[in-house]
Amino acid sequence: MVRRRQQGAVSFAVAFVVVTLAAGGALVWQALQVGSFTSLWLTPDQQARRAYEALQFREAFEGFEDSAWKGTAAYDSGLYEEAAAAFGRIPTAEGFFNRGNAFMKAGSYGKAIVAYEQAVAEAPDWAEARENLELATYTLDYIESVREQSDTGDESELSADDYVFD
Repeated sequence: MVRRRQQGAVSFAVAFVVVTLAAGGALVWQALQVGSFTSLWLTPDQQARRAYEALQFREAFEGFEDSAWKGTAAYDSGLYEEAAAAFGRIPTAEGFFNRGNAFMKAGSYGKAIVAYEQAVAEAPDWAEARENLELATYTLDYIESVREQSDTGDESELSADDYVFD
Protein backbone atom coordinates (compact mmCIF):
# COMPACT_ATOMS: atom_id res chain seq x y z
CA MET A 1 0.00 0.00 0.00
CA VAL A 2 2.82 2.41 0.85
CA ARG A 3 4.53 1.63 -2.46
CA ARG A 4 1.39 2.48 -4.43
CA ARG A 5 1.09 5.85 -2.69
CA GLN A 6 4.73 6.62 -3.50
CA GLN A 7 4.20 5.65 -7.14
CA GLY A 8 1.07 7.81 -7.28
CA ALA A 9 2.95 10.78 -5.78
CA VAL A 10 5.81 10.33 -8.25
CA SER A 11 3.35 10.07 -11.17
CA PHE A 12 1.59 13.22 -10.02
CA ALA A 13 4.89 15.10 -9.69
CA VAL A 14 6.04 14.02 -13.15
CA ALA A 15 2.67 15.00 -14.66
CA PHE A 16 2.81 18.36 -12.89
CA VAL A 17 6.30 19.10 -14.24
CA VAL A 18 5.32 18.05 -17.78
CA VAL A 19 2.18 20.22 -17.75
CA THR A 20 4.08 23.19 -16.30
CA LEU A 21 6.81 22.91 -18.96
CA ALA A 22 4.19 22.61 -21.72
CA ALA A 23 2.34 25.70 -20.44
CA GLY A 24 5.59 27.66 -20.17
CA GLY A 25 6.57 26.61 -23.68
CA ALA A 26 3.16 27.67 -25.00
CA LEU A 27 3.54 31.12 -23.36
CA VAL A 28 7.00 31.61 -24.87
CA TRP A 29 5.72 30.53 -28.29
CA GLN A 30 2.77 32.95 -28.06
CA ALA A 31 5.08 35.78 -26.97
CA LEU A 32 7.26 35.14 -30.00
CA GLN A 33 4.22 35.17 -32.28
CA VAL A 34 2.83 38.53 -31.08
CA GLY A 35 6.19 40.23 -30.70
CA SER A 36 6.37 40.88 -26.97
CA PHE A 37 5.32 39.34 -23.72
CA THR A 38 3.20 42.37 -22.75
CA SER A 39 1.15 41.91 -25.92
CA LEU A 40 -0.21 38.73 -24.40
CA TRP A 41 -1.72 40.60 -21.47
CA LEU A 42 -2.33 44.21 -22.54
CA THR A 43 -4.53 45.54 -25.32
CA PRO A 44 -2.96 47.87 -27.90
CA ASP A 45 -4.63 50.86 -26.19
CA GLN A 46 -3.24 49.80 -22.81
CA GLN A 47 0.24 49.45 -24.26
CA ALA A 48 -0.05 52.84 -25.97
CA ARG A 49 -1.28 54.41 -22.75
CA ARG A 50 1.85 53.18 -20.99
CA ALA A 51 3.96 54.78 -23.74
CA TYR A 52 1.94 58.01 -23.46
CA GLU A 53 2.46 58.15 -19.70
CA ALA A 54 6.20 57.66 -20.32
CA LEU A 55 6.03 60.76 -22.61
CA GLN A 56 6.72 58.65 -25.71
CA PHE A 57 3.99 60.36 -27.70
CA ARG A 58 4.93 59.18 -31.19
CA GLU A 59 5.05 55.55 -30.07
CA ALA A 60 1.73 56.06 -28.30
CA PHE A 61 0.21 57.59 -31.45
CA GLU A 62 1.24 54.56 -33.47
CA GLY A 63 -0.18 52.16 -30.86
CA PHE A 64 -3.53 53.71 -30.00
CA GLU A 65 -6.67 52.42 -31.66
CA ASP A 66 -9.03 54.77 -29.81
CA SER A 67 -9.48 57.92 -31.94
CA ALA A 68 -9.49 60.37 -29.02
CA TRP A 69 -6.27 59.02 -27.55
CA LYS A 70 -4.68 58.65 -30.99
CA GLY A 71 -5.46 62.30 -31.72
CA THR A 72 -4.15 63.45 -28.35
CA ALA A 73 -0.89 61.53 -28.77
CA ALA A 74 -0.46 62.87 -32.32
CA TYR A 75 -1.12 66.42 -31.12
CA ASP A 76 1.42 66.07 -28.32
CA SER A 77 3.92 64.67 -30.86
CA GLY A 78 3.51 67.69 -33.10
CA LEU A 79 1.75 65.61 -35.78
CA TYR A 80 -1.09 68.09 -36.19
CA GLU A 81 -2.51 66.86 -39.50
CA GLU A 82 -2.62 63.30 -38.14
CA ALA A 83 -4.24 64.58 -34.94
CA ALA A 84 -6.89 66.38 -36.99
CA ALA A 85 -7.58 63.19 -38.93
CA ALA A 86 -7.97 61.18 -35.71
CA PHE A 87 -10.22 63.80 -34.11
CA GLY A 88 -12.24 63.88 -37.35
CA ARG A 89 -13.46 60.37 -36.53
CA ILE A 90 -15.17 61.70 -33.40
CA PRO A 91 -18.53 63.23 -34.44
CA THR A 92 -19.05 65.28 -31.28
CA ALA A 93 -18.54 68.92 -30.36
CA GLU A 94 -15.36 67.96 -28.51
CA GLY A 95 -14.06 66.07 -31.53
CA PHE A 96 -14.71 69.04 -33.83
CA PHE A 97 -13.16 71.43 -31.29
CA ASN A 98 -10.02 69.33 -30.93
CA ARG A 99 -9.83 68.97 -34.70
CA GLY A 100 -9.98 72.74 -35.02
CA ASN A 101 -7.16 73.11 -32.49
CA ALA A 102 -5.01 70.66 -34.45
CA PHE A 103 -5.68 72.52 -37.70
CA MET A 104 -4.78 75.83 -36.04
CA LYS A 105 -1.44 74.41 -34.89
CA ALA A 106 -0.86 73.07 -38.42
CA GLY A 107 -1.56 76.49 -39.90
CA SER A 108 -4.64 75.27 -41.79
CA TYR A 109 -6.84 78.15 -40.68
CA GLY A 110 -9.64 77.58 -43.20
CA LYS A 111 -10.03 73.98 -42.08
CA ALA A 112 -9.91 75.10 -38.45
CA ILE A 113 -12.78 77.51 -39.10
CA VAL A 114 -14.91 74.71 -40.55
CA ALA A 115 -14.14 72.46 -37.57
CA TYR A 116 -14.96 75.20 -35.05
CA GLU A 117 -18.19 75.99 -36.90
CA GLN A 118 -19.17 72.34 -36.53
CA ALA A 119 -18.31 72.46 -32.81
CA VAL A 120 -20.42 75.59 -32.32
CA ALA A 121 -23.30 74.00 -34.26
CA GLU A 122 -23.16 70.97 -31.95
CA ALA A 123 -22.75 73.01 -28.75
CA PRO A 124 -23.98 76.59 -29.28
CA ASP A 125 -23.36 77.60 -25.65
CA TRP A 126 -19.71 76.51 -25.67
CA ALA A 127 -17.84 79.80 -25.23
CA GLU A 128 -14.37 78.38 -25.94
CA ALA A 129 -15.50 77.00 -29.28
CA ARG A 130 -16.97 80.38 -30.26
CA GLU A 131 -13.81 82.18 -29.13
CA ASN A 132 -11.58 79.83 -31.10
CA LEU A 133 -13.81 80.28 -34.16
CA GLU A 134 -13.39 84.05 -33.85
CA LEU A 135 -9.63 83.67 -33.41
CA ALA A 136 -9.27 81.40 -36.44
CA THR A 137 -11.38 83.77 -38.55
CA TYR A 138 -9.37 86.79 -37.39
CA THR A 139 -6.06 84.99 -38.07
CA LEU A 140 -7.07 83.97 -41.58
CA ASP A 141 -8.42 87.46 -42.37
CA TYR A 142 -5.22 89.04 -41.08
CA ILE A 143 -2.97 86.76 -43.14
CA GLU A 144 -5.02 87.42 -46.26
CA SER A 145 -4.98 91.18 -45.71
CA VAL A 146 -1.20 91.18 -45.22
CA ARG A 147 -0.76 89.18 -48.41
CA GLU A 148 -2.96 91.62 -50.31
CA GLN A 149 -1.01 94.61 -48.99
CA SER A 150 2.38 93.19 -49.86
CA ASP A 151 3.81 94.30 -53.18
CA THR A 152 5.98 91.25 -53.67
CA GLY A 153 3.41 89.30 -55.62
CA ASP A 154 4.61 86.24 -53.78
CA GLU A 155 1.81 83.71 -53.78
CA SER A 156 3.58 81.24 -51.50
CA GLU A 157 1.58 79.62 -48.75
CA LEU A 158 3.76 80.96 -45.95
CA SER A 159 2.06 81.71 -42.68
CA ALA A 160 3.21 83.73 -39.72
CA ASP A 161 4.93 80.71 -38.16
CA ASP A 162 6.78 79.42 -41.23
CA TYR A 163 10.56 79.75 -41.62
CA VAL A 164 12.34 80.21 -44.91
CA PHE A 165 16.06 79.65 -45.22
CA ASP A 166 17.89 81.16 -48.19
